[in-house]
Amino acid sequence: MEGTYWKIKKYLEKVSKELEAVLRDLDDECVKARENGVPIYLTKGRVKTLDSLYLKTKRKGDDYLDITDIAGFRVLCLFEKDLLSVHEFLLRLFNRDYVAKKCIVYNWDELSPFYSELIRRAESVYKRITFPIERKDKISGYRSIHYLVEKETRSRVFKMEVQLRTIAQDVWGEIEHEIAYKKASVRPYVKESVRLLAKDLQNIDDLFSHLRNIQEKELGGDYYSSYGQGPKNVLDYEANVIDEVFDNEKLRNLYDNYFDCLKGYNRDARGELWVREMRFNLSNIKGELKSRSEDCWVKYWLDMEEAFLDFCECRYDDALNKYLKVELEHKERYCVYFRIGELYSLVGDMVTSLAYFDKVENLISLYGKNDYLNQFRINMRLAMVYWSLGGGFIDTAIQNIDEAEKIYYKHKSKKDRNGEAIFFQEHYSKLINNLCYYYLERYLYAKENMGKDKEAESHLNDCYSAADKKYRKLSRIISGGNINRNTLDTASWFLYHKYLLTGEKKLLKKAMDLCLSMKEYENKTVYSIKSLNLQKDHVQEIMSKADEVLGLRRENKLGYPIVKSQFLGK
Repeated sequence: MEGTYWKIKKYLEKVSKELEAVLRDLDDECVKARENGVPIYLTKGRVKTLDSLYLKTKRKGDDYLDITDIAGFRVLCLFEKDLLSVHEFLLRLFNRDYVAKKCIVYNWDELSPFYSELIRRAESVYKRITFPIERKDKISGYRSIHYLVEKETRSRVFKMEVQLRTIAQDVWGEIEHEIAYKKASVRPYVKESVRLLAKDLQNIDDLFSHLRNIQEKELGGDYYSSYGQGPKNVLDYEANVIDEVFDNEKLRNLYDNYFDCLKGYNRDARGELWVREMRFNLSNIKGELKSRSEDCWVKYWLDMEEAFLDFCECRYDDALNKYLKVELEHKERYCVYFRIGELYSLVGDMVTSLAYFDKVENLISLYGKNDYLNQFRINMRLAMVYWSLGGGFIDTAIQNIDEAEKIYYKHKSKKDRNGEAIFFQEHYSKLINNLCYYYLERYLYAKENMGKDKEAESHLNDCYSAADKKYRKLSRIISGGNINRNTLDTASWFLYHKYLLTGEKKLLKKAMDLCLSMKEYENKTVYSIKSLNLQKDHVQEIMSKADEVLGLRRENKLGYPIVKSQFLGK
């Protein structure tokens, strides 16, 4: 008589390919979901091996056709919070293409908000839940959600198990399964060690989730910082555009009124009155240009300004659609590419933003060889975008800002066609401030990632020396009275790190004094809230170290710390 082992062997030979196809289809659905924003990090599937299935029938005492995980599929997320969205996606998929038989939730408290949300989302998918949702505890301690489902194919109905968990829990599950689940000879103290380690793993998973929540709050702050803000950097129009459009005295006067109003644009306080006045002036110009509405120069300028005012009113979609239309009609015009890049930057799509800024750089090299101010601006902007992408891009950021520095020094005395200066003190101050900050960032990145050989140490010294040279120029700007919150932040942050390198307390004292004076000055960065958060972090670190090293605080009679007045200069 044929034994169970051989029956299972024949069965697997018959159905394995079909089961693998079922798993591939499920994987394809997960890939599509991930592309649409469902936070699935990784998937993996398998058909049980002959040995594994045979031993499970012996362990469970079940017929092999009753085993629910002959086909198994696992969906992994980075963070516990992501499990909720993926749970809902899987239930919608099961409701459409599968028959859900049971959902088992392992090691979540029945009274926890997470468990309640799992139930709520299940109820939102199914008008009436036709399968049980059970909560169970496992001694191992790791958390997981298991779905027992059936999938009908042309030839038969297959049982399969889908598991959902975090990557940390999956690693734990695999280790626990290998050490304590399959091995009969595991000693009790090994199992107990496994159980205790599960608690540490859960703490790690919870910490990851906590860090993710902090990051989401910071991203929310960044979004708030950018949303509701209009253009921060605007390129001048390409050569001849203004002269071609405003070619008589009446038009020139209308343009002067429009431009004078534009100069009153306040990035942080755009009022309805300002917008109404701008649109009124633009309407007057459109009326005067009505007979030339099909002129390519006129159409270009009017379309760009209509989009610009939408941008100023934070109607981003309207502005983007208008700019994209201009782009199709004027592919050689770099000004429109810059504004599109600014829009994408504001909504946080830095890759698309960078692609448009790259386009600007290429077009200026072809069509704007004498457009020195815009060459300067695009290199400054590219440097900021690369810096915002993280330490791995700091060398590229420095390449762009070095190019901006070359352009400035080579052409700083040039005049435009009206005999007016191209560059002003504000351009120089911003350039030197950003040079100092990016070079300091490169030093800090090198310090964090340097090796232990002499070459690495030499590179670190070179990075510091370069940052120190830029700081000396920034110090002269501050001494000359050209001060804002950003220059003070950069200077104080450099002095703080110079103190950490040399141990000279006077540097820490000077960094602290600059921090204390920052609140008196305006923040002139592109993203004010994001910049203020960064400055706050710098101030907290500097003042904390100053308190530790210089003894700034003492206790008053009520037990509250107060700052010694001599350090405030009062």
